[in-house]
Order: sequence, then structure tokens, then C-alpha cells
Amino acid sequence: SSKPAGEYKDTVTFTAKVENNLVSFTIKRDVSYSSSGNYTVAPGTTWRQFIESGNAPASVTIYGSNVWHDLNTTVRDCGGTFICNTADNRYVRPDEAIIDGATYACEDYVGYKGHD
Repeated sequence: SSKPAGEYKDTVTFTAKVENNLVSFTIKRDVSYSSSGNYTVAPGTTWRQFIESGNAPASVTIYGSNVWHDLNTTVRDCGGTFICNTADNRYVRPDEAIIDGATYACEDYVGYKGHD
């Protein structure tokens, strides 16, 4: 506003950076079954959001305070097993964010060593 009226010209340079802003993770199932897979979600996505989005395998569900695989015989008649983070075999909670690079597996895959 303090400059006199007139035409002004200059160059504006913008720098952009393309980043892969997704979290990648794997869900493993007992090696004798074929429902393992690799998935991507936005950072901060919880298991509840992933499941409710419709992008999770149909065999992954929420029941109570845990994430389950094959609950209610969705894939086979096992009655369901908990989903664990294979880094520590800890059960996954529905409102936990999915960890980038993590491998999650149902208890039969980790030899039923899961824990709270």
C-alpha cells in the first residue's frame, strides 16, 4: 500500500517435495492359510478406522476391546484369534494407530504367544 501505482514484475519460485505419505503394514495368517496381505493407510489411521473403511480383509473384525481374525468363523471354523503385533506379540486394540512397517499376525501365526 505504500508503493506508487504501476505495474510490477518479479519471479516467484516455489519448491515442492513429493512424499509417500502412507503407512505400509502386513497382516499375516498361519502359513497354511491364504489370507495374508500387505496394506497401506494414511498416517494415524486406527484399526477401527481401517476395518470400518471396508479396506480391511473381511476376516478382520473388532470384538470387545480387541481386533480379531476369523471371529465367528468368517474364514474357517476356528472361533477367532487375536491380532498381534509380531514385534512384541501384544494384542492390537481397535483405537490404536497402525504402525508403519509393522507386521501384524493372528495368534496362530505367532504360536499363540499373544499378550495384553
